[in-house]
Amino acid sequence: MPEHVIAWIAAAAALFLWPSPVVGVAAPYDVAVAVPAPQIFGEGTISTVDDESGGAFSPDGTDFYFAVSGPYTLAPRLGIICVSHFAGGRWQRPEAVSFSGQSLDFPPHLSPDGERMYFASTRRSPSSSARGIRIWVSRKTPAGWGDPEPLPAPVNAEGSWNADPSVTSSGTLYFSSNRGDALGHFHIYRAEKHGETYAEPVKLGNEINSDFNDLQPFVTPDEKIMVFASSGTYDSVPGKRPEELIAGGTPYPREDLYVSENRNGVWSKARHLENGINTFAAENYPSISPDGRYLFFSSERSMFDVPTPHRIGSDEFERAVRSTLNGRGNMYFVDVAALGLGKSPPAPAPGPAPAATEAEVVGEGVISTPDDEFGGSISPDGKTIYFDRSVPAHYLYTMWRSKKTGNRWGKPEMLPFSGRYRDSDPVLSPDGNVLLFASDRPVNGIELHRFSIWSARRNGDGWGTPRVFPGPVNSAGSQVFASMAANGDLYFNSSRGGGYQQVYRSRLVHGVYGPAEKLGPAINSERSYIAEAFIAPDQSYVLLGIYAAPDGYGSYDIYISYNKDGRWSYPINVGPAVNTPAREYSPRVTPDGKYLMFTSERGFGTQRPASPLSYDDFIRGTRGVYNGLGNIYRIEMKFILDSTRPKARY
Repeated sequence: MPEHVIAWIAAAAALFLWPSPVVGVAAPYDVAVAVPAPQIFGEGTISTVDDESGGAFSPDGTDFYFAVSGPYTLAPRLGIICVSHFAGGRWQRPEAVSFSGQSLDFPPHLSPDGERMYFASTRRSPSSSARGIRIWVSRKTPAGWGDPEPLPAPVNAEGSWNADPSVTSSGTLYFSSNRGDALGHFHIYRAEKHGETYAEPVKLGNEINSDFNDLQPFVTPDEKIMVFASSGTYDSVPGKRPEELIAGGTPYPREDLYVSENRNGVWSKARHLENGINTFAAENYPSISPDGRYLFFSSERSMFDVPTPHRIGSDEFERAVRSTLNGRGNMYFVDVAALGLGKSPPAPAPGPAPAATEAEVVGEGVISTPDDEFGGSISPDGKTIYFDRSVPAHYLYTMWRSKKTGNRWGKPEMLPFSGRYRDSDPVLSPDGNVLLFASDRPVNGIELHRFSIWSARRNGDGWGTPRVFPGPVNSAGSQVFASMAANGDLYFNSSRGGGYQQVYRSRLVHGVYGPAEKLGPAINSERSYIAEAFIAPDQSYVLLGIYAAPDGYGSYDIYISYNKDGRWSYPINVGPAVNTPAREYSPRVTPDGKYLMFTSERGFGTQRPASPLSYDDFIRGTRGVYNGLGNIYRIEMKFILDSTRPKARY
């Protein structure tokens, strides 16, 4: 081992580490060599193809508690707290803790003595009917962990979300909360414990908290070191800390890790971590091992950062998305010296059974897989389908096509011009000669950090070079999901002028696209977020993907609006044969007008389990086709038209 590495570790140990609770016995996670750069922890057992996060060791280091979450698309999302025991020289297959498996339980932290487990959860409080995220505690008993109880006020304050508890040896609680923030951003609070009650939480100062999201604090038992996560916001008030790492394309919130040191009761200004800890991916849920030797944290690092290092081909994409490093969460660890302390300035869910008026999944196992697929644009001859596959944690959207032989879809291939940036929502023109899509790729070599509409023209069996769509379609806002009528008129969604996505039309007149016209108030309103608009070839109706509509079945539903002499009807929900408590979106109609194609995330997690899931049941559910990530469905369009047209109001 190089001498400077030994000296580096020794200095950190002498100044900043606290004694191991098991004197003279190496903890199971101790690898006995320097770990100056992050390494994956427990690959294949703890860090797997699923979404793992957090990490809390028992005081002797032989039990590791963490969370495994279902796809972020589930509404409500499901997450379970698991434990892996170290036995026989290896970490054993995880088990769900006894009280977890029916709600979204976030990663836990243990009290320094290991007698209490603190965690946040969306589970219902016995004393309140309000939904939200609260902090809970479970006490260790001879039989295992007891039933969790929510912490009392003022920690769990009504009207706010409270999460990410970390407890010191004195019982002082650090946590994150969105209380008092007009924009709902999270900040870090401290609450002293007095007996079994807590003092009024105090928001930490601007040496820790920013104008953005500050969360997931881990504070050492002696209250000397804090590591926490912070992420920018890209909603109504965009911004970030200047050090936050941002990749190319459209920015999305991503946590980076920061460290602060407590000097005589004052926290130093938080410092962005180096030494390979932070990447363009999300790094979050930090903790330090009980002996103080290692920083543990979660990371979604993978090859899927945008732009990718090179264009990802079909085979490489499929290998990577099914590997441990697939962009979902994994656990990493690194020597605590990497903090640079002292440097700181002062059973699978069954698929839906199709019926005559019910939707059926398209290409199960080939088109619709355990990965996240959406879209589904069919060529005029019905023999080719174009769709998206995404890496959800990175919002990397890639466009694919599959060809049908007989009645079977062939192995999909990524389009040759996709695989570096976010390429979303492929839609064919009615004649099949133009492929429209939205992308955050640079325009004329300039990173715009927003989506624009692009098109490619058919060239034999393939496509020509994509070009940004001409004319006034693209603007300073983001443009997404374009579709074309038979006469060439373009319908698309845009956030131009600020605010939510709304539906626009640009008419094709003498080969030139005219100004963008906002469709009438029956469709667009200040309260509606419309992310997709698919126009019928004859412009007799438009299919809409609407978020958070008051009459929706879930968070995102498909609607239809009819055109009567140039007036658009108010959007009509297409009903429960399509829409469910899950997300349904990305509508299209096959060129023959026979089928509505759409995406649904129904399946695992749509229904809360009647009893707590075991780890094995949870994993089977999250790895199946119906795991809550997107699949492509179809249903007869005649049924949709017949059931909605009589409801049209103008």
